[in-house]
Order: sequence, then C-alpha cells, then structure tokens
Amino acid sequence: MIRACLEMGVEPIITLHHFSSPTWLIRRGGWESEHCVGAFERYTRYVCEQYGDLLHYVCTLNEANMGVLIAIYIRQAMEERAKRQAEQTGAEGGEAHLQIGVDIEAMAAEQAEKAVESREVFGVDEPAVFVSPRSEAGIELVKRAHQAAVRTIHELVPTARAGMTLSLRDIQSVPGGEARAEAAWAEEFSQFVPALAEDDFFGVQNYTRTVFGPDGELAPEPSAELTQMGYEFYPQGLENVIRRVHESFPAQLMITENGIATADDARRVAYIDAALEGVRACVEDGIDVAGYLYWSLIDNYEWQSGYSMQFGLMDRDGSHAPKPSLGHLGKRCREWNEEV
Repeated sequence: MIRACLEMGVEPIITLHHFSSPTWLIRRGGWESEHCVGAFERYTRYVCEQYGDLLHYVCTLNEANMGVLIAIYIRQAMEERAKRQAEQTGAEGGEAHLQIGVDIEAMAAEQAEKAVESREVFGVDEPAVFVSPRSEAGIELVKRAHQAAVRTIHELVPTARAGMTLSLRDIQSVPGGEARAEAAWAEEFSQFVPALAEDDFFGVQNYTRTVFGPDGELAPEPSAELTQMGYEFYPQGLENVIRRVHESFPAQLMITENGIATADDARRVAYIDAALEGVRACVEDGIDVAGYLYWSLIDNYEWQSGYSMQFGLMDRDGSHAPKPSLGHLGKRCREWNEEV
C-alpha cells in the first residue's frame, strides 16, 4: 500500500496504531498494563526495520487522548443522569459533545452481554482496550509508549518525522464558563504536551467546537446545523485549534483528520472550503502546517454507527464513485500548490 501510494504521487502518512489492538495484548492487561510500553516499542521497531526506507511521516498513536475523552463523556453522562433523577424534570442540558463517535447509552445497555463475551475472549469482564476509559496511570503508559516509539523511529529511520495525534475540540466559553473551558483544554491537550518534547510534528484532528457555560457544556443553539454525528457544523474550529496548539507546540503541525459526516455533498464542499481558508490564514501568519488530510477518502465504518455516517469523498458501494467534493478538494490543493 505504501509503495502504491508513492508510485501514484501520494505521500502516505503512516499511523502505527488506530484503536484496534491484538488479543494477546488485551489478555495481558492491555493499555492499563506496563507491558504495553515495551510491546509497542517492539512493534515500532519491526515496522521501521521492514519499511524504514519508505517512511517519511509516522503518527504513533491515533488520538492518544481517546481514553481521556471516553472517561470525560461517561463522567458527564452519569452526572447528568443523576441531576435529572434528582430534579425529576427531564430538562435538557449538560449533554456532552465530544469527538468520539460512540453512544454511551447503547454501551451501558449492552454491558452485561459485553462482559460475558469479554470473559470468553480476554478472560476479564472489562478489558483495557485503547478506547476504554483511561485511568491516570493508563494515561502515563500511553505517553510512555508514544515516547518509546518516537525514540525508536529516530534511531532506525532518522530521515522520518514522528509525532502523535490528538482529537481536539475547539473549546470556547461564554461568560462564567472560562474556568471549565480551560480545565477541559488542559485535560484533552495540555497534559500531553510534555510527552511531545522529542516529536517532529503534531497531528491535529478537529471536527467541531464545544462551548462551556458556568454549569458545563452547552448544547448547540436550536438553529445550529448538525452533522450526521450530531456535531455542530463548525469548520472554523480547525483554525482556532491550530492557533491554540501552536502556542504550546510551535513546531510543525499536520492536519491528520478534519471532515464532516453528511449526505449533502454540497455541505461537504462548503465545510472543506471554510476549513482550508482557516488553514491558509494560519500558514500566512507563519505557522508551519505540513499538510491537510480530509477524513475520509471513502465512506467508512464507524465503531457503533456502522456505515451510516457518510464522511467520504467517495461512495462505499461497488463503484467507489467519487463525489464532487473529491474533485473540489483536489482543485483547491492544486491551486494552492501553484501559488506557493
């Protein structure tokens, strides 16, 4: 696949780990076990030894903060449920709007069945997979696994650039919500900055924004356009996140995920245009943005939504027909490259 991309003039951005883990790792404690650090380092070494001459950009862990986001979402859902039960009003509010693509209510309903299956497959009721709620100790293990991988890449493929990707909302606030917004940014991004000390680039992954008020996250305005994922249509968030990340990581950035789930391809085109204008503004201000990767090329499989979320620039049916947005993105990129 790497060679095919290079032959077609496409620069492959490699991601070593995107959520799915081998069964043997989970049986040994998974991502809450000290074993994961050495195992990930050995895996990285193997990849570098096999394909080193083909590697230019390597992302170690996709959305290394996903376990943090899952833990936040579960905590917020439990707090909101307790609040509703206490008030017995069924009032709206406090709903989480994280970029995680899972249904916590459905997960809870399936918990008993999941435990039975987990015992059969992994030997434990609650396996520590990569998208499990992460403990403080587990967060540190993920950081150490990333750092071990970066050192290995630098040792074996010194010409390759290595980095981590994080799922980052554009976190905003209204008066009274500033402290909550700052705490959320620290939990989702800032705590990972020390682990990026030896990184060559950082992968920004953004889809929407979240606004905090005095009592927590605010739901989108009733008039707001929502995507199939339930996110607010807010492509301007990408520029905001790039600028905020740059304040703490003033090195090279890569937009490793940005996109929209919609059946209306005209809205996808509008989203891409707005997002790219934000990237362009950042570049013109001297921020080093190495590239923009739209998520995704083909309508993909989402963990709990199956194939119902239409992120792709191409259809997933047998024809893999390109949507107009694919040609539009290519046109915009060619125009930009010609200018520079």
